[in-house]
Amino acid sequence: MPIDRTNLRYGRVVAQRPCGKNAQEQIVWLCVCDCGTLVYRGDFSKNKSCGCLSRDTCSETGKKNKGQQRPSRAGQGTRHGGARRGKWAPEYKAYCAAKNRCENSKHARYADWGGRGIQFKFASYEDFLTELGPKPTLQHSIDRWPNNDGHYEPGNVRWATAQEQANNKRPRCQNRA
Repeated sequence: MPIDRTNLRYGRVVAQRPCGKNAQEQIVWLCVCDCGTLVYRGDFSKNKSCGCLSRDTCSETGKKNKGQQRPSRAGQGTRHGGARRGKWAPEYKAYCAAKNRCENSKHARYADWGGRGIQFKFASYEDFLTELGPKPTLQHSIDRWPNNDGHYEPGNVRWATAQEQANNKRPRCQNRA
């Protein structure tokens, strides 16, 4: 039986809820760092913060930290979803993918999004994250709902399961006009 880590503290990180499994079949937990950054953890024995502990320690000692994450412009640790070491947060990946489908005419599926007039109307990742919040599980993806023909904008997006996505798509004959 898996350990219930809900509200348990690991250094500066507090586990909130399980949200899927990683490649090693460990349960991955959505956690909140004391600085407010959302992080995902499967292994609680290594990282005790989102990276802010290392930054704080280095700033106190005056030493430079190689590979140190810069604070976000908004100051909320949301740059790339607060990710470190080249790993972006799942929410940030979804943000970039949706924006790219709508705005990059060289994207393989641009015709299905930007090419048919669907726009990405979030001014920043912070706005996107404020509207949607964290992914409920790693299996959820972004969905334009309730209006599937509408834009990616506040009030018309949600995190959806594969089944919800399948129920909210255009009829097959309209996919490529």
